[in-house]
Amino acid sequence: MSMTVPATPSNIIDLTGQRIDLTNWAGWASWWEGSLDMGSGITTGCLQPVRVINKERVERGQIFRLSMPSVVDTGEKSLTRIANARVAPKNKPASALGAGEFVHRMPNERFEHLVGDLANLEGEHPTDMKGVPARYWGEHIKVIAQTVFGAIIPDLKAEIRMNFCMPFSLYTPENKEIATANLDNLYYCYVNEVYHELDIRVGSVIPEGYAAIRRYGDRNGNNVAIDIGDRTTEIIFAKGYQLSSRDSDGKLYGVRQVIEAIQEEFATTHGKSLEIEDVRVLLKAYTSRVRLPRLKVPRGGVDGYLDSDAQYEIISRKIFPVARALATFTRATLNKEGSEIGSNLDTATIYGGGGYLFYSPLRDGITGDPELENGVLDLYLPPEAEYLNASYMLEAVATQTKIAMDRNINLWERKR
Repeated sequence: MSMTVPATPSNIIDLTGQRIDLTNWAGWASWWEGSLDMGSGITTGCLQPVRVINKERVERGQIFRLSMPSVVDTGEKSLTRIANARVAPKNKPASALGAGEFVHRMPNERFEHLVGDLANLEGEHPTDMKGVPARYWGEHIKVIAQTVFGAIIPDLKAEIRMNFCMPFSLYTPENKEIATANLDNLYYCYVNEVYHELDIRVGSVIPEGYAAIRRYGDRNGNNVAIDIGDRTTEIIFAKGYQLSSRDSDGKLYGVRQVIEAIQEEFATTHGKSLEIEDVRVLLKAYTSRVRLPRLKVPRGGVDGYLDSDAQYEIISRKIFPVARALATFTRATLNKEGSEIGSNLDTATIYGGGGYLFYSPLRDGITGDPELENGVLDLYLPPEAEYLNASYMLEAVATQTKIAMDRNINLWERKR
């Protein structure tokens, strides 16, 4: 059976924030290969349609990627309430939903779920289950997975062969088995009032950090992967490709701390309310070194506006305190008595959504700053660092299938 090719920007269609219509793919796939990275704040799912031509050959379509906040709000008649407020046509409540807005429900259930941005916008009690281990083996991940996959797949019935990951701090044989048993199932659901039967088959649960170690680590050397997410940072150490729990650690540092600090300054100093996604746009422009448009503010600006330089100055000030905390955490985790930090490492990779923000302060340092004067490590920032986990797990599906076939094992046989 032919193998997949590595995911590259050229063969990936990013559906995030878009209206999704893949009806031209309906009926094409024999199955879909997928991955799910729950993240500490943002979930990313990838799917690739696979069509069997004969025993020796399959064709693979483009890779479709969808990201959304890992937030769910559960309630009764939520979609009806939203549709009424937005004056949707009678008996077509889902027509009120905009791009990137999702509602999930099970047949004959009283409750439905607002998912992602819609939960933050319209939910009464939205939760991302932050700090709750069960988000990786409870109802939360099942709702997220069905929503992400159901939003992409155009077919009424679909088999999904997939991997997902969990934090290394939670990764044990017992938790892996519990998480697999929880998600591996046949689901009947509606996503934006479109009915689906999703046969989700889990190949493996992969620890976060492993993708960076496998892709960029030295097979025989000492490797470290620093995964900076929306709310958490994990430092994973590995000897070759063997992860070490003794030398690895995780802390509650992430992009959200920077976002909330920026929101607070804009509100208190400039009288300007910024939504989380507004700040994400600013941060993306900042890391890309794009000149920002003038921003109108009620106070504290020049002629009622903040120019690009003023916005950059605010962002930099809010990044540095978190960067200092990360520097201290990194040194403490990697410290070997009597030696320079990182002197025993062959590779050091920084990735995740926060990789772009903290790569330069942690690698190059900040002149005159006591914690960041000379940087911490000689870090490598891979392309599309925020999608590394999801893309690696997707590629692993085809590899797992090939290995299983060579051993005459049906990896994707229904386990339950």
